[in-house]
Amino acid sequence: KLLAEIEKSFPDSRYELFTSTRSVDNIRLYKKLGYKEFDEKKIDVQLLGIGNNAHIGFNEPADEFTVGSFKVKLTDSTIEANKIYFDEGTMPHYALTMGIEQIMRAKKIVLIATGEKKAEAIKNMVEGEVTPKVPASILQKHDDVVIFLDEAAASLLKK
Repeated sequence: KLLAEIEKSFPDSRYELFTSTRSVDNIRLYKKLGYKEFDEKKIDVQLLGIGNNAHIGFNEPADEFTVGSFKVKLTDSTIEANKIYFDEGTMPHYALTMGIEQIMRAKKIVLIATGEKKAEAIKNMVEGEVTPKVPASILQKHDDVVIFLDEAAASLLKK
């Protein structure tokens, strides 16, 4: 319902909906257009969640930070955490995602996390070293990040 409201409220030229439920259509569209066109778009506000493993935008823990939009195979933990949002048998195993470089080019980043299951990821993002093994940790390098947490998600923070 939220996505329907967003679509009604803004002209197409003012936002990009990049959702897992639209992954197949997005992959077809961006393959046709070429990822480069999408990757070069300017982003005013990037709204993110965080995975239990500290992924952002389906950029899973890796050996290096990602560049460019790409199709990603979701990890078992990501599939498990997100299957509650899908009917049985419809959970995607792949997603189209923006790379870390594109996320970091946004003028402002807003990250929202709730629940105890996110506490370790939040702690590592905020207090740990910047590393692609904790993709969200790169947000420490951005000049304008706002993080909204409930008490459970913030429970392991010392700062």
